[in-house]
Amino acid sequence: MNATDLLIEPPRELRKSYQREYWRRICLAVITLAETGIATASELANNLAFHFGINPTSCPIRRLIHKTLPDDGFTQNTILPVARHIKLTAIQLTDYGKDIARALGVEPIENEYERILRLHDGEKQPKHTAQVLFTAYQARMRGFGVKVMPFEKSDGKPWYQPDLTLRDPIAGRFYPVEVETHSRNKPEKWQGKREPNIVFPNPQTRLLVVQRLKDWGIHGRATDLQTLARQARQGILEYFWLEYW
Repeated sequence: MNATDLLIEPPRELRKSYQREYWRRICLAVITLAETGIATASELANNLAFHFGINPTSCPIRRLIHKTLPDDGFTQNTILPVARHIKLTAIQLTDYGKDIARALGVEPIENEYERILRLHDGEKQPKHTAQVLFTAYQARMRGFGVKVMPFEKSDGKPWYQPDLTLRDPIAGRFYPVEVETHSRNKPEKWQGKREPNIVFPNPQTRLLVVQRLKDWGIHGRATDLQTLARQARQGILEYFWLEYW
């Protein structure tokens, strides 16, 4: 059975479970995850909603991502804490989901959640993991190119391993980025860095640490996830960095 057949008709053993159109939606979700490596339910919802011309928060999209895909074994969904009262659903293909992708002619790439788990002890730092994934999502919404954990274990132990690198869509400049879950009292974290680029969870933490860096004479850029999320809900996507100093 080729990829076109699978997109049109579910495999025989699944025909009692899925009608043709719903099977097509499942396949497109699997292909999107396999091809892009995205790892949040929100970003997958946006991709599928754009394709189908419907709202990403609509019931069909939510049912597909949060019920059908995990319940029927295509994905594994993991709830992670971004901040107090804010959670994120990390999503990754199961082995079965990857087999479906291959049957559709797509070899799955490593997804961003899998990459954090492999390279950065992601299971031991669920809040930091969630914030890195949320940063990647917010940056891509604003046109940035994103690489999560831009290093490999085979590289040895470089002196600096940023959480992400972002490529500015206009200037083409690359920014190594640190995602901080809280304020820090120790200046050693930033001393020796020519120009830190930092993502904070909220404006309060951002303002506190930025002022500290200014006092130390360290120049850089900063943003925070709470403000980016609020601006995105309002349709404001012009800026990623909120402060330069």
